[in-house]
Amino acid sequence: MFISVLEIPPKIPYYASLFVVANARKSAIGKDILAFSINKFKQLLEAGEILKAKLMLRFVAGLARIIEDDGVIQILSELVSKFEGQKPNVLQSSVGFVC
Repeated sequence: MFISVLEIPPKIPYYASLFVVANARKSAIGKDILAFSINKFKQLLEAGEILKAKLMLRFVAGLARIIEDDGVIQILSELVSKFEGQKPNVLQSSVGFVC
């Protein structure tokens, strides 16, 4: 599932919906997928793979219907607090443009 989310981004809402339906039948499935997804998101973020982390965050946002209360807001606030005070990682290309 993890590979599919990262390699086929247009399918992310479909995968998220699939797990929301599975969660409605058995809540343990939703808890496991949510725990895995958040853990993977944090690993990707710490590894500096921002694009892949963004895709995982998009998947987690699709799972928002199974997250209780303000769970998604807590994840986003943790993300913002992680980046506060850090300098942006800006790469300069060979022609002098900032990417």
